[in-house]
Amino acid sequence: MRLAPSVISNSCNLNLAVEEAVLQSKITHASKECCLYAGLLARVLYEGDPFIKEVEDYVLPDSTAWSELPSSGYVKDTFQTAMWAARNSESFEECLLLAVNRRGDADTIGAVAGQIAGAMYGYQSISQRWRTVLVWRDQMIYLATCLYDLGAPEAEFYQRLGKSQKQAWDEKSSKLREFLKENVALYPTPKEVGISKIKVAWSESGISGTFLLALDQIVLIEPMRFSIGQSGQPDIHLPMLQSPHGVPYSYAAIELTKETTKATLKLLASFFPKIKPCNAIDGPEGIRYSDGLSKRVDPAEYAELFMKLKRPHELTTKVPY
Repeated sequence: MRLAPSVISNSCNLNLAVEEAVLQSKITHASKECCLYAGLLARVLYEGDPFIKEVEDYVLPDSTAWSELPSSGYVKDTFQTAMWAARNSESFEECLLLAVNRRGDADTIGAVAGQIAGAMYGYQSISQRWRTVLVWRDQMIYLATCLYDLGAPEAEFYQRLGKSQKQAWDEKSSKLREFLKENVALYPTPKEVGISKIKVAWSESGISGTFLLALDQIVLIEPMRFSIGQSGQPDIHLPMLQSPHGVPYSYAAIELTKETTKATLKLLASFFPKIKPCNAIDGPEGIRYSDGLSKRVDPAEYAELFMKLKRPHELTTKVPY
């Protein structure tokens, strides 16, 4: 069910894709049979073709009646029914419906069939009515794109590529960026925004730190960075994932709607209610700072703020749609 990232992140190396597909199976499904079918599925996804010769001894005859397809969670049944659906359909939607409507362990069979159909037909083939209701759709597109970029040749290897090979990879990367621009919308404004585990650092250049962001109670794994400059107001710095092979572009790990950004900034500001704008000259104790850490927090209030940071805390607000 979870195998696709192993192939997406190794898009230039079939052997590594198969190896990592088997390794991720071993975490919870380490039997020889599970590892066998994980490797077979990885090959199918890598090629985007359910008719490759490596699987012919492991699939059901295409003449098998739909009503006779096995629908248990047994790995062999899952693989065979998902493959039958892929081999006997002509679209992403048809493949999925054939797979899940056998009932039984429909979520498992549907997940495997969906990976195969996605590799065969591509994202654009998924009907708009399915895409628009998919939870966290845009985050998944970002993650998949970043995973795909991990499979790019690293800088040293990239430099050894011939001119035509570099050009081919750069064109592929360009298409990815265009795809993101055209298809990835912002994550819909959540009903609730929360921040927690705020960490703060002081320096002559100002105040900076990190916090964990939760959207509708789902906590994003990577901490968000913030800073407070001369205005006294917090700024959020969105995390970026850099291309590993040295081409000068990066992918945003997440984007926020204007309403979500406002709610997050409001929460940060509420955590630092006594921070004032600075004039870039006079520090809180009359000390002159050339880069402007002045009139931030009164010295007597530093201890109170540090004690506040040591206590568990969570800030939450609801934002309108």
